[in-house]
Amino acid sequence: MKLTLRAWYHALPLKKPYRLSFAVLEKFETLYIALEGDGRMGVGEVTPLPGYGTETIELAIAAVQQAAREFAAGKPIEELSLGLAHKYPFTASGLACAYETWVEGEAAAFDAPLASSIPLAALCPGNTPATIAAEARRLLDSGVTVLKLKAGRAPELEESLVRAVAKELPPGTTLPGTLRLDANQAYNPKDALELCRRLEDLGQIGLLEQPFNIEMWSECAQLTSATTFPIMLDESICEKEDIRRAQEVGAKWIKLKLCKHPGMAATAAMIKEANDRGFRLVFGNGVQTALGNHLENRVHLLTKLPTATEANGFAKVKEHPFASRLNIVGGNVVDQGLSITVNGLAAGRLVAEGVISGVRQTSLGATS
Repeated sequence: MKLTLRAWYHALPLKKPYRLSFAVLEKFETLYIALEGDGRMGVGEVTPLPGYGTETIELAIAAVQQAAREFAAGKPIEELSLGLAHKYPFTASGLACAYETWVEGEAAAFDAPLASSIPLAALCPGNTPATIAAEARRLLDSGVTVLKLKAGRAPELEESLVRAVAKELPPGTTLPGTLRLDANQAYNPKDALELCRRLEDLGQIGLLEQPFNIEMWSECAQLTSATTFPIMLDESICEKEDIRRAQEVGAKWIKLKLCKHPGMAATAAMIKEANDRGFRLVFGNGVQTALGNHLENRVHLLTKLPTATEANGFAKVKEHPFASRLNIVGGNVVDQGLSITVNGLAAGRLVAEGVISGVRQTSLGATS
């Protein structure tokens, strides 16, 4: 059997700029990795996020080029993916997903509609109490039940915005994590503690996501010991060891994304580890196209996660290089699948190719 591994680069403009504390994105720079052979094709996505670790699109391209050379020399994809996972998690995830979906075939992996819709956490923007309250009302009226606010401003201003949104919530709201404040590593310990203490009376309906740089574990421990406001870690969580460390420093929530782990099975294993340790979980990627979000939706339903997803990157992209049937309806993601073709992917720039003949990949990483 002949197997071909290829990767194409796409620069996909967004409908409007997406603002983070460490970057303003006007496009997603994405690699689509395809594995073809035996009448099937599997595809994975690599969309590195600036500021989210050290993996850039340039490093991802170099990594997948090396992977294609090693693949052509006979190295199994599982070995390639696991070897990249620590330094290049986005690339490792794309490679693993390309293999996992190749095993399934396009009909099962992409074409089939998902059986259930998934509640979606909606980004609630605004720089004044009046504007952010109006946006919260609009989103809640549309059926949204969980709101996400980008944090990182001075604690007094941030508090005024959060309280303006909290006033718009339905009376008696008790759902944990209803208000998600995403700092994207923007705070210093002093301001993070002040903000948390200002918001403690909100109870468990709120949480503060990744207040510090990913290596500031001791500062996180100090924060959780000084406030009852729940802390969630995202960028700090890549491997199972990080889940253990999150428990040690007192975080109550963690956030997982398919792009951080080598494939869907590995991501499901991370979810199980977090559940076993008693964490509340948020799942899904807002900086990813419909391909990655579709695979995340599948994992979300497979693992029976009860929380609202953040897999909404697909809605930010102006146009995909394949037909996407993912939509937001009444505050939920309705996923009717994708129609992916080689011609659509090949509209991008081919950056890597490796071919191997006379082998049969029988399981992830096994050949015969």
